[in-house]
Amino acid sequence: MRFGRHLLAALTIATALLLLAGVAAGAPKGGGGGRRLTARERNILRLGSTWMSRGTQRQLLRLKPGAFAFDFDGTLAGVHLGGKHADVGQAFIEFMVRNKYFPKENRARMERLWERFKAEGDPHKVLQKHSVGLMSRLYPEVAMNMSGLTTKQAEKIAREFVQKEVKPYIYRPMRKFVRALKAAGFEPWIVTAGVPFWVVREVARELGLPPDHVIGPKTEVRTGKLTERYLFPDPIGSGKVTQIAQNVSVKLVGAAGDSGGDLAMLQAAPFRIAINPNKSLAKHARENGWPIERLDSVGLTEGDCIARAMSKSHGPPDKPRKR
Repeated sequence: MRFGRHLLAALTIATALLLLAGVAAGAPKGGGGGRRLTARERNILRLGSTWMSRGTQRQLLRLKPGAFAFDFDGTLAGVHLGGKHADVGQAFIEFMVRNKYFPKENRARMERLWERFKAEGDPHKVLQKHSVGLMSRLYPEVAMNMSGLTTKQAEKIAREFVQKEVKPYIYRPMRKFVRALKAAGFEPWIVTAGVPFWVVREVARELGLPPDHVIGPKTEVRTGKLTERYLFPDPIGSGKVTQIAQNVSVKLVGAAGDSGGDLAMLQAAPFRIAINPNKSLAKHARENGWPIERLDSVGLTEGDCIARAMSKSHGPPDKPRKR
Protein backbone atom coordinates (compact mmCIF):
# COMPACT_ATOMS: atom_id res chain seq x y z
CA MET A 1 0.00 0.00 0.00
CA ARG A 2 2.81 2.36 0.96
CA PHE A 3 4.59 1.48 -2.31
CA GLY A 4 1.38 2.29 -4.19
CA ARG A 5 1.12 5.72 -2.52
CA HIS A 6 4.76 6.48 -3.27
CA LEU A 7 4.31 5.39 -6.91
CA LEU A 8 1.19 7.55 -7.27
CA ALA A 9 3.01 10.54 -5.77
CA ALA A 10 5.96 10.01 -8.09
CA LEU A 11 3.68 9.76 -11.14
CA THR A 12 1.84 12.93 -10.08
CA ILE A 13 5.11 14.87 -9.73
CA ALA A 14 6.36 13.52 -13.08
CA THR A 15 3.12 14.54 -14.78
CA ALA A 16 3.31 18.01 -13.29
CA LEU A 17 6.91 18.40 -14.44
CA LEU A 18 5.96 17.32 -17.96
CA LEU A 19 3.09 19.80 -18.03
CA LEU A 20 5.35 22.58 -16.82
CA ALA A 21 7.91 21.67 -19.45
CA GLY A 22 5.18 21.75 -22.11
CA VAL A 23 3.97 25.14 -20.98
CA ALA A 24 7.52 26.49 -20.94
CA ALA A 25 8.20 25.11 -24.41
CA GLY A 26 4.96 26.51 -25.77
CA ALA A 27 5.18 29.88 -24.09
CA PRO A 28 6.55 32.82 -26.03
CA LYS A 29 10.26 33.21 -25.37
CA GLY A 30 9.91 36.94 -25.30
CA GLY A 31 7.16 36.93 -22.66
CA GLY A 32 3.38 37.11 -23.00
CA GLY A 33 0.68 34.86 -21.66
CA GLY A 34 -0.87 33.46 -24.83
CA ARG A 35 -3.83 35.85 -24.60
CA ARG A 36 -7.03 35.41 -26.57
CA LEU A 37 -7.97 37.68 -29.46
CA THR A 38 -10.03 40.74 -28.62
CA ALA A 39 -13.34 41.29 -30.41
CA ARG A 40 -11.68 43.96 -32.57
CA GLU A 41 -8.79 41.66 -33.50
CA ARG A 42 -11.18 38.83 -34.35
CA ASN A 43 -13.09 41.15 -36.63
CA ILE A 44 -9.88 42.31 -38.35
CA LEU A 45 -8.83 38.70 -38.88
CA ARG A 46 -12.29 37.72 -40.11
CA LEU A 47 -12.28 40.49 -42.72
CA GLY A 48 -8.75 39.55 -43.80
CA SER A 49 -9.62 35.88 -44.35
CA THR A 50 -12.87 36.04 -46.32
CA TRP A 51 -11.24 33.99 -49.10
CA MET A 52 -11.08 30.97 -46.77
CA SER A 53 -13.84 28.41 -46.37
CA ARG A 54 -15.99 28.99 -43.29
CA GLY A 55 -14.63 25.93 -41.51
CA THR A 56 -11.04 27.05 -42.01
CA GLN A 57 -11.90 30.54 -40.85
CA ARG A 58 -13.49 29.22 -37.66
CA GLN A 59 -10.27 27.33 -36.85
CA LEU A 60 -8.23 30.46 -37.52
CA LEU A 61 -10.33 32.64 -35.22
CA ARG A 62 -9.73 30.27 -32.31
CA LEU A 63 -5.97 30.90 -32.39
CA LYS A 64 -4.08 32.95 -29.85
CA PRO A 65 -1.58 35.50 -31.18
CA GLY A 66 1.84 34.11 -32.03
CA ALA A 67 4.09 33.55 -35.04
CA PHE A 68 2.53 32.62 -38.39
CA ALA A 69 5.00 31.21 -40.94
CA PHE A 70 4.49 31.47 -44.70
CA ASP A 71 6.31 29.76 -47.50
CA PHE A 72 6.89 32.22 -50.36
CA ASP A 73 6.81 30.73 -53.87
CA GLY A 74 3.35 29.38 -54.69
CA THR A 75 1.98 30.38 -51.27
CA LEU A 76 2.29 34.17 -51.18
CA ALA A 77 2.92 34.70 -54.89
CA GLY A 78 2.81 32.94 -58.26
CA VAL A 79 5.86 34.24 -60.14
CA HIS A 80 5.83 34.07 -63.95
CA LEU A 81 8.53 33.71 -66.57
CA GLY A 82 7.75 34.08 -70.27
CA GLY A 83 4.02 34.15 -69.60
CA LYS A 84 3.95 30.92 -67.57
CA HIS A 85 4.21 30.02 -63.89
CA ALA A 86 7.85 29.52 -62.93
CA ASP A 87 9.99 28.47 -59.99
CA VAL A 88 10.92 31.76 -58.31
CA GLY A 89 14.52 30.63 -57.99
CA GLN A 90 14.63 30.04 -61.73
CA ALA A 91 13.08 33.45 -62.38
CA PHE A 92 15.71 35.06 -60.14
CA ILE A 93 18.58 33.38 -62.01
CA GLU A 94 17.14 34.55 -65.33
CA PHE A 95 16.89 38.08 -63.92
CA MET A 96 20.48 37.99 -62.62
CA VAL A 97 21.88 36.59 -65.88
CA ARG A 98 19.88 38.93 -68.11
CA ASN A 99 21.09 41.97 -66.21
CA LYS A 100 24.65 40.64 -65.67
CA TYR A 101 24.28 41.11 -61.92
CA PHE A 102 26.30 38.09 -60.83
CA PRO A 103 29.86 39.14 -59.88
CA LYS A 104 32.35 38.77 -62.75
CA GLU A 105 34.10 35.77 -61.22
CA ASN A 106 30.79 33.83 -61.06
CA ARG A 107 28.98 35.28 -64.07
CA ALA A 108 30.24 32.94 -66.81
CA ARG A 109 29.42 29.87 -64.72
CA MET A 110 25.88 31.01 -63.98
CA GLU A 111 25.33 31.94 -67.64
CA ARG A 112 26.36 28.42 -68.68
CA LEU A 113 24.02 26.93 -66.08
CA TRP A 114 21.19 29.12 -67.31
CA GLU A 115 21.73 27.93 -70.89
CA ARG A 116 21.52 24.35 -69.65
CA PHE A 117 18.35 25.18 -67.73
CA LYS A 118 16.73 26.44 -70.91
CA ALA A 119 17.93 23.45 -72.95
CA GLU A 120 17.13 20.70 -70.44
CA GLY A 121 14.10 22.18 -68.68
CA ASP A 122 14.35 21.33 -64.98
CA PRO A 123 16.98 23.49 -63.20
CA HIS A 124 17.18 21.12 -60.22
CA LYS A 125 18.01 18.13 -62.43
CA VAL A 126 20.56 20.19 -64.37
CA LEU A 127 22.39 21.05 -61.16
CA GLN A 128 22.34 17.42 -60.01
CA LYS A 129 23.81 16.39 -63.36
CA HIS A 130 26.55 19.01 -63.59
CA SER A 131 27.46 19.62 -59.93
CA VAL A 132 28.20 17.65 -56.76
CA GLY A 133 27.39 17.91 -53.06
CA LEU A 134 25.86 21.12 -51.79
CA MET A 135 26.17 22.69 -55.22
CA SER A 136 23.56 20.24 -56.53
CA ARG A 137 20.94 22.26 -54.65
CA LEU A 138 19.58 25.20 -56.61
CA TYR A 139 18.92 27.54 -53.71
CA PRO A 140 22.37 27.46 -52.05
CA GLU A 141 23.91 27.62 -55.51
CA VAL A 142 22.32 30.98 -56.27
CA ALA A 143 23.13 32.47 -52.85
CA MET A 144 26.74 31.32 -52.98
CA ASN A 145 27.28 32.71 -56.47
CA MET A 146 26.32 36.18 -55.24
CA SER A 147 29.57 36.21 -53.27
CA GLY A 148 31.58 39.34 -53.87
CA LEU A 149 28.59 41.67 -53.88
CA THR A 150 28.35 44.25 -51.13
CA THR A 151 25.26 44.16 -48.92
CA LYS A 152 24.12 47.45 -50.50
CA GLN A 153 24.44 45.95 -53.98
CA ALA A 154 22.53 42.83 -52.89
CA GLU A 155 19.75 44.99 -51.42
CA LYS A 156 19.51 47.09 -54.58
CA ILE A 157 19.33 44.02 -56.83
CA ALA A 158 16.74 42.38 -54.58
CA ARG A 159 14.61 45.55 -54.55
CA GLU A 160 14.64 45.74 -58.35
CA PHE A 161 13.75 42.05 -58.73
CA VAL A 162 10.86 42.24 -56.28
CA GLN A 163 9.42 45.43 -57.78
CA LYS A 164 9.66 44.20 -61.37
CA GLU A 165 9.25 40.44 -61.16
CA VAL A 166 7.47 39.63 -57.88
CA LYS A 167 5.19 42.50 -56.85
CA PRO A 168 2.75 42.05 -59.77
CA TYR A 169 2.21 38.41 -58.80
CA ILE A 170 1.65 38.58 -55.05
CA TYR A 171 -1.75 37.04 -54.39
CA ARG A 172 -4.14 39.77 -53.34
CA PRO A 173 -5.92 37.59 -50.71
CA MET A 174 -2.56 36.72 -49.13
CA ARG A 175 -1.42 40.33 -49.05
CA LYS A 176 -4.67 41.16 -47.24
CA PHE A 177 -4.33 38.17 -44.91
CA VAL A 178 -0.75 39.00 -43.89
CA ARG A 179 -1.80 42.57 -43.15
CA ALA A 180 -4.75 41.35 -41.06
CA LEU A 181 -2.59 38.94 -39.05
CA LYS A 182 -0.16 41.72 -38.22
CA ALA A 183 -2.99 44.08 -37.18
CA ALA A 184 -4.51 41.34 -35.00
CA GLY A 185 -1.31 40.93 -32.97
CA PHE A 186 0.32 38.01 -34.79
CA GLU A 187 3.90 37.92 -36.11
CA PRO A 188 3.90 36.90 -39.78
CA TRP A 189 7.20 35.41 -40.99
CA ILE A 190 8.32 34.38 -44.46
CA VAL A 191 10.29 31.12 -44.41
CA THR A 192 11.52 30.00 -47.82
CA ALA A 193 14.29 28.17 -49.62
CA GLY A 194 13.30 29.60 -53.01
CA VAL A 195 15.32 32.80 -53.24
CA PRO A 196 18.26 34.34 -51.34
CA PHE A 197 17.71 36.02 -47.99
CA TRP A 198 18.15 39.49 -49.54
CA VAL A 199 15.21 38.95 -51.87
CA VAL A 200 13.00 37.63 -49.07
CA ARG A 201 13.73 40.80 -47.06
CA GLU A 202 12.37 42.91 -49.91
CA VAL A 203 9.27 40.73 -50.17
CA ALA A 204 8.69 41.32 -46.46
CA ARG A 205 8.99 45.09 -46.94
CA GLU A 206 6.51 44.90 -49.82
CA LEU A 207 4.04 43.12 -47.52
CA GLY A 208 4.53 45.64 -44.72
CA LEU A 209 6.55 43.28 -42.50
CA PRO A 210 9.78 44.01 -40.63
CA PRO A 211 12.73 43.01 -42.87
CA ASP A 212 14.10 40.80 -40.10
CA HIS A 213 10.96 38.63 -40.06
CA VAL A 214 12.35 36.45 -42.84
CA ILE A 215 14.30 33.24 -43.19
CA GLY A 216 15.98 32.35 -46.50
CA PRO A 217 19.16 30.94 -48.06
CA LYS A 218 22.03 33.03 -46.77
CA THR A 219 25.82 33.22 -46.84
CA GLU A 220 28.13 34.80 -44.32
CA VAL A 221 28.84 38.53 -44.63
CA ARG A 222 32.35 39.79 -43.95
CA THR A 223 33.39 43.46 -44.03
CA GLY A 224 30.19 44.38 -45.81
CA LYS A 225 30.52 41.74 -48.57
CA LEU A 226 28.73 38.46 -49.24
CA THR A 227 30.95 35.38 -49.07
CA GLU A 228 30.59 31.81 -50.39
CA ARG A 229 30.26 30.37 -46.86
CA TYR A 230 26.71 29.02 -46.71
CA LEU A 231 24.90 29.29 -43.38
CA PHE A 232 23.15 26.07 -42.43
CA PRO A 233 20.60 24.69 -41.93
CA ASP A 234 19.14 24.98 -45.41
CA PRO A 235 15.59 26.38 -44.91
CA ILE A 236 13.74 23.49 -46.54
CA GLY A 237 12.02 20.51 -44.94
CA SER A 238 13.05 20.06 -41.31
CA GLY A 239 15.53 22.92 -41.81
CA LYS A 240 12.59 25.32 -41.82
CA VAL A 241 11.55 24.14 -38.36
CA THR A 242 15.11 24.42 -37.05
CA GLN A 243 15.48 27.93 -38.44
CA ILE A 244 12.16 28.99 -36.90
CA ALA A 245 13.26 27.64 -33.50
CA GLN A 246 16.55 29.56 -33.79
CA ASN A 247 15.18 32.86 -35.07
CA VAL A 248 11.55 33.32 -34.00
CA SER A 249 11.04 34.47 -30.41
CA VAL A 250 7.32 33.70 -30.03
CA LYS A 251 5.35 30.47 -30.27
CA LEU A 252 4.55 29.21 -33.76
CA VAL A 253 0.75 29.02 -34.00
CA GLY A 254 0.14 28.88 -37.75
CA ALA A 255 1.77 27.98 -41.04
CA ALA A 256 0.93 28.01 -44.74
CA GLY A 257 2.71 26.20 -47.56
CA ASP A 258 2.27 24.62 -50.98
CA SER A 259 4.68 21.68 -51.26
CA GLY A 260 6.38 18.78 -49.52
CA GLY A 261 9.26 21.09 -48.65
CA ASP A 262 6.86 22.86 -46.27
CA LEU A 263 5.51 19.69 -44.63
CA ALA A 264 7.68 19.76 -41.51
CA MET A 265 6.86 23.43 -40.92
CA LEU A 266 3.15 22.75 -41.33
CA GLN A 267 3.29 19.80 -38.94
CA ALA A 268 4.99 22.01 -36.32
CA ALA A 269 2.09 24.49 -36.20
CA PRO A 270 -1.28 23.96 -34.43
CA PHE A 271 -3.06 25.65 -37.38
CA ARG A 272 -1.85 24.67 -40.82
CA ILE A 273 -3.23 25.40 -44.25
CA ALA A 274 -2.20 24.10 -47.67
CA ILE A 275 -2.25 26.88 -50.27
CA ASN A 276 -2.27 25.77 -53.93
CA PRO A 277 -0.75 22.43 -52.80
CA ASN A 278 1.11 20.14 -55.17
CA LYS A 279 -0.03 16.50 -55.42
CA SER A 280 2.02 15.16 -52.51
CA LEU A 281 1.02 17.90 -50.07
CA ALA A 282 -2.62 17.82 -51.20
CA LYS A 283 -2.72 14.07 -50.52
CA HIS A 284 -1.18 14.50 -47.06
CA ALA A 285 -3.54 17.39 -46.25
CA ARG A 286 -6.62 15.38 -47.24
CA GLU A 287 -5.50 12.34 -45.25
CA ASN A 288 -4.94 14.47 -42.14
CA GLY A 289 -7.94 16.78 -42.45
CA TRP A 290 -5.92 19.93 -43.08
CA PRO A 291 -7.61 22.88 -44.78
CA ILE A 292 -6.84 23.25 -48.49
CA GLU A 293 -7.34 26.56 -50.30
CA ARG A 294 -6.58 27.25 -53.95
CA LEU A 295 -5.87 30.81 -55.04
CA ASP A 296 -6.51 30.48 -58.75
CA SER A 297 -8.87 33.07 -60.16
CA VAL A 298 -9.48 34.49 -56.68
CA GLY A 299 -5.78 35.30 -56.38
CA LEU A 300 -5.26 36.84 -59.80
CA THR A 301 -3.46 40.15 -59.94
CA GLU A 302 -3.04 42.43 -62.92
CA GLY A 303 0.29 40.71 -63.53
CA ASP A 304 -1.38 37.29 -63.66
CA CYS A 305 -3.88 38.52 -66.23
CA ILE A 306 -1.08 39.91 -68.42
CA ALA A 307 0.87 36.67 -68.11
CA ARG A 308 -2.15 34.57 -69.04
CA ALA A 309 -2.80 36.76 -72.06
CA MET A 310 0.83 36.23 -73.15
CA SER A 311 0.64 32.46 -72.78
CA LYS A 312 -0.83 30.37 -75.59
CA SER A 313 -1.58 27.61 -73.11
CA HIS A 314 -4.12 29.74 -71.25
CA GLY A 315 -7.39 31.25 -72.28
CA PRO A 316 -8.80 34.48 -70.78
CA PRO A 317 -8.62 34.88 -66.98
CA ASP A 318 -11.13 32.76 -65.07
CA LYS A 319 -14.16 34.38 -63.55
CA PRO A 320 -13.98 34.72 -59.75
CA ARG A 321 -15.38 31.76 -57.86
CA LYS A 322 -18.68 32.15 -56.07
CA ARG A 323 -18.60 31.34 -52.37
